[in-house]
Amino acid sequence: RRQPLGTFTLDRIKPELLAQIAASSFVLAVELVFPVLVALLLAEMALGVLANVAPQFGIFQIGLQIKIALALGSIALTMPVLLPRIHALFNGMIGISVAVLR
Repeated sequence: RRQPLGTFTLDRIKPELLAQIAASSFVLAVELVFPVLVALLLAEMALGVLANVAPQFGIFQIGLQIKIALALGSIALTMPVLLPRIHALFNGMIGISVAVLR
């Protein structure tokens, strides 16, 4: 349905549906970032131990490259598991957007 110009009001928007969308978006964001976050946390702890055990290594110089490689590797490993979830999310976005305005 097309809405004539000047007749749209915010009274039609359902706040409970918007709250549900915001909550599910936050949960999905945490699900997507969790593997990378855990990998980087473990790498940071390992680099901290390495900095105390062998201070002659340049931890700041090699740590950045290690963390970048680890983040990209964890994304590559978890992407096959997360792709169906992302696909379902994008398929449902249009339906949810229309439901908000009904």
